[in-house]
Amino acid sequence: MELRTLRYFVSVAEELHFGRAAARLRMTQSPLSRAIRRLETDLGCALLRRSPSGVAPPPPARCCTRRRGPCWHRPNGCAPGWPPWLGRRR
Repeated sequence: MELRTLRYFVSVAEELHFGRAAARLRMTQSPLSRAIRRLETDLGCALLRRSPSGVAPPPPARCCTRRRGPCWHRPNGCAPGWPPWLGRRR
């Protein structure tokens, strides 16, 4: 997992829309969507609920956007493994 991919997720979670997040990140929607799918596969859980009207992070994933501060500023200082506030793996 790369820090860049986490930034992609946070952008989509904040914009609640892949198109707007892609524009904000100055990239196209397809690679952004693929990166998020890859992140979800790596983590073993769905980070976004997709619908025709947009996307919404489920409650455990909302914690990721609120608790990103320490990892954003000290990415190597984050504890390895599955964060307990993200919920159980599926």
